[in-house]
Amino acid sequence: MLVDRNVTGRNLRYSGVDILSFTVVETSDGSENVVYFTDIRFARRPTWKDSVMYYVKDGDMLDALAYYFYGKEELWWIIADQNKIDDPDDIQMGDVLEIPPLRVAAQY
Repeated sequence: MLVDRNVTGRNLRYSGVDILSFTVVETSDGSENVVYFTDIRFARRPTWKDSVMYYVKDGDMLDALAYYFYGKEELWWIIADQNKIDDPDDIQMGDVLEIPPLRVAAQY
């Protein structure tokens, strides 16, 4: 039997929001196997003409980039949302990040 399931965000910005949907197969012995992921939902923002394209260097962190570009390290999630990053520690040297303009961050 196919059963659709959702995973709800449990912390930070996605608390209480369904962020992942997937389908499982329940077998006759009661065990479950994931068949496929059907959807991943994150807040999306449009691309702005005055966004900055930033090449990640070794040791860069989203909170430090937010402080550099916005003056507030707690606005790291704006960069994460724009780039569909679900784990702020999961940026790698050589990644290209789109940094939304300061006027967007100033809304928060």
